[in-house]
Amino acid sequence: MKAFTLLEILIVILIFLILFAVISPFLSFRETEPDRETVYLLLNRARIKALAGFQDSSWGVRLIEREAVLFKGDSYEERSFERRYSISLEEEKEFVFEKITGLIDHPDQVLDIYVNDFGIIILEEEEGIERENIDSRKVLIRYNRFIDQEEKIVLNEEEFLIQEFLKDGNLYLEHQDLLVTTLELNNPDTFFLIKRDRRFNDQPLVVSLEGDPDVMINYSADGMETTSESLFVEEIKWK
Repeated sequence: MKAFTLLEILIVILIFLILFAVISPFLSFRETEPDRETVYLLLNRARIKALAGFQDSSWGVRLIEREAVLFKGDSYEERSFERRYSISLEEEKEFVFEKITGLIDHPDQVLDIYVNDFGIIILEEEEGIERENIDSRKVLIRYNRFIDQEEKIVLNEEEFLIQEFLKDGNLYLEHQDLLVTTLELNNPDTFFLIKRDRRFNDQPLVVSLEGDPDVMINYSADGMETTSESLFVEEIKWK
């Protein structure tokens, strides 16, 4: 039986090294993808809470070794509430969104997620987009009816089952460059935040809930006016 020559062994090793070099970026992406989703979700949640002035406080996200922490307060050191999530990242960063304005002091980036000084959260592929395009005016709605998770939310007659779009107990629905999310669902009231990207949304928007006979919000085509017919809507704020 003929043995392998040293040259043949070296060629096989070289082939394996080339294959590993080609595949490793994809393996790395698969490992960081859950972290990316978690961090992106928490940053958005902290910003929404800050914009709403929830519990009269600023809100932030602190990345510690293998943990992402959603916290209440002007800084992580001064926090009065925290909720921890496991991630695989080992870097340390802190993002604090100012109460009501949503601004942050120090723009920064983690993975491919960039937070600018306006507190706007931008994915890497969106960098360079003008602020007025990506940061369309947002409307915050206070809603005081218990919402069943088996209800449907209706966007211009298109229905979505709420329980299919829950993340960590809150609605997080992205549809055609439109974001509809809730803050503290049924605790006891619910805050809805609607955000539209002006580049892709130039039509009126009507939002309603299956369990409410009246329209929750009518959103004008230019995103500058809103009205409500629902008895359960207590407050509408522009952000």
